[in-house]
Amino acid sequence: ALGVWSTSYIPKGTRFGPLVGQIYTKDSVPANVTNRKYFWR
Repeated sequence: ALGVWSTSYIPKGTRFGPLVGQIYTKDSVPANVTNRKYFWR
């Protein structure tokens, strides 16, 4: 199951974003990253 939790009310239809952080190509992921479970595709 997938879900979110919040300490305050989130109105129905709310969109999350923008996504922030580093952008990696499949071949440029740092060697110290062993768990890609939470990578965006």
